[in-house]
Amino acid sequence: MIVNEDMPTAAVQFQQAAELDPKFAMAYARLGTSEMNMGEPEKAAEATAKAFELKDRVSEKEKLYITSHYDGIVTGDHERAKKTFELWEQMYPRDKTPPANLSTALWTAGSEPESSGAGGFGNEGSARRGAELRQCCQQLSDGERFCGSET
Repeated sequence: MIVNEDMPTAAVQFQQAAELDPKFAMAYARLGTSEMNMGEPEKAAEATAKAFELKDRVSEKEKLYITSHYDGIVTGDHERAKKTFELWEQMYPRDKTPPANLSTALWTAGSEPESSGAGGFGNEGSARRGAELRQCCQQLSDGERFCGSET
């Protein structure tokens, strides 16, 4: 549901999953993401904090997701979130989530994505993908149609 941008449905389904299995860390993590995307930072922080409490029960990749979101949503430590996204991208270079989320996190924190190299996204391709996503997000926030779509 998150991929299809149906945040209300996603939030309901992740909430139901968490109710069925109160130790399902990724249900809380995705619920937090959905709530944040719907403009509910308090609910997002609560769900993300619960996911963080349960993160020892998940895979390494899921730990990176939970930790990066915890730092960005709950603690507001965007520098630490950035480092986690960079580590995630190094460990899973084909995963498109880290550059997209890193770009969004940097944009939220008021920073511009770096083009490449140490301390940046890790490689030029991911920096470009992240910058493109940031541009799309900016267009959406300015009320324009989604990137690449016909008007």
